Amino acid sequence: DNTAKQATATIGRWTAQVDLDANTADVSGTHVTFSAPAHEHDGKLYVPADFFHQAYGYKVQANGTDVSISL
Repeated sequence: DNTAKQATATIGRWTAQVDLDANTADVSGTHVTFSAPAHEHDGKLYVPADFFHQAYGYKVQANGTDVSISL
């Protein structure tokens, strides 16, 4: 939602709402915190990789510039 500066992502039974410049999200009524604020670049909202762990429980691994996100 460009007007509200908010993105919504649904994966499985969880729906996360993330606001631009926030490092928290509402995930199906539960607030989670991640390492850095969401930011915008070229009209897209970006979140840090640990968002996927905090919001959905995914395993996040980083090796240099390579990031892997899995169940």
